[in-house]
Amino acid sequence: MKQIFFLTKAVPRWVILVLDTVITFFSFSLSYFIIKQFEFSEVLRGHFLIYTFSYTALSSLVFYAMRIHTGLIRYSNMHDMMRIFLAILLIGITYPLMVYLMIERIFNISSMYVFGVLLINFFINSSALIFLRSFVRGILFYVKRFNVGNKEQILIYG
Repeated sequence: MKQIFFLTKAVPRWVILVLDTVITFFSFSLSYFIIKQFEFSEVLRGHFLIYTFSYTALSSLVFYAMRIHTGLIRYSNMHDMMRIFLAILLIGITYPLMVYLMIERIFNISSMYVFGVLLINFFINSSALIFLRSFVRGILFYVKRFNVGNKEQILIYG
């Protein structure tokens, strides 16, 4: 089992970026539905998809620019957590500007409570991204610690 997890030195960067983007997509969707109180009949599919995909695209660009995906996920530390918080905060600041300048003007829609969704999304998204890194790090340390397969005990004199 150790060979499966430790074949490569690091998780590929694109895998981390894709996982972060998927987590961001689902956390924004959940935040949107929480604000709409899970009234699926009131959720306009076109508006939901426009808001969600624009948020996901913006977050992917910010994650790539801030190099969230470059750290070795098995050696995540407090510096990585701070970069996650700063990236989500930057997205939370720039997304309302993007909604106002682009989405409302191009698509002529204004059916979303942007600030409420972003507030809930900040907590869900940051918690999920940090949990992913902590979970993977914990699994790798667990596998590394309990796999004592082919060790040979030796005694060195003098």
